[in-house]
Amino acid sequence: MPNPPVVAPTNTSVPPSVPPTTAPASGVTTRTPAPASTVAHNATVIQPPATRTSILQVAGVTRTRSTCARPAVTRILVNGKALTKGTQLLSGQMVAVRVHAAPRMSVQTLIDLTHMVTTTTGTGRHHKTVKRTVVVGHVAATATTNRTGDATGYARIAYVPATTATVALKVGVHAACGGSATMVSPATRLKPAYVTPMVSVSLPNGKAVSGATIKTNSAIVVRVDAAESTPIKIAVTLRIQGSKEGITYTAPSNTRQAESRTGTLDGYLMEQVRIPYEPRHYKVGATLAVTVSARSTVGKKQRTVTATTGALHVTLQSERPPQRVRHR
Repeated sequence: MPNPPVVAPTNTSVPPSVPPTTAPASGVTTRTPAPASTVAHNATVIQPPATRTSILQVAGVTRTRSTCARPAVTRILVNGKALTKGTQLLSGQMVAVRVHAAPRMSVQTLIDLTHMVTTTTGTGRHHKTVKRTVVVGHVAATATTNRTGDATGYARIAYVPATTATVALKVGVHAACGGSATMVSPATRLKPAYVTPMVSVSLPNGKAVSGATIKTNSAIVVRVDAAESTPIKIAVTLRIQGSKEGITYTAPSNTRQAESRTGTLDGYLMEQVRIPYEPRHYKVGATLAVTVSARSTVGKKQRTVTATTGALHVTLQSERPPQRVRHR
């Protein structure tokens, strides 16, 4: 029997960098991790979002779009109590609306006072009764929610019906991010009453008048909240320190009657009153008071109601530059 060929040994050494491999046992599968050089450079690793967001992945690019938390009208309050079907409202009463939205979110609240009107049309067989809803009051306000997402807005009922009427409040809230919600209160009874005006004063830039410096021929902004379509007369009285007499200015100055009317639905008026007083010195201390007179009507009766801001301490500044005193 012939002998097998003998292979001559070689002096070639195995590189030490290549470790010896061991064949796996039969029936056992192994998973070798891919080296770092085989990972694609254009791969995108998506991490779980920390907030409620929707992720859009287009052509390997990850875009994040924030979702808006839907706001909600939580409660409608009258005198600190929830507005229910048996609650009776009065003209000129304040209504509070509580809104919940995302924290630190700017929300706009729209309040409509609706009145159900019943009309009849046709005669005989064509006689028909039609009920329709008419908006008799409208108030818009903007607020910012606190860190818990709550905000409270206030509105005044400026509508004065001829007799007791059935009304409802429709509240809509719109968040700055785009969400909105609507709530309608149960039908309640609105009783007519004399509405006393509310007056507030500010500078044209929105700052408070008390403690401010008012230059000659500058104006102040007077806001009046009263009943709808009410004739309003505004008078501004200045009292200079050290003088007993007072100086009165009326607004608007371009009309002879010095009278304006509030809005039809919102019941408020904004008027600018110019103060042309020229003080003798460069700066003079004074007190400023704004008095508002209005004629309130209930049915066929009228009554004149007034409101005032009280004395506000201001500083009047002349347009002339201060004179320098030369010392000899």
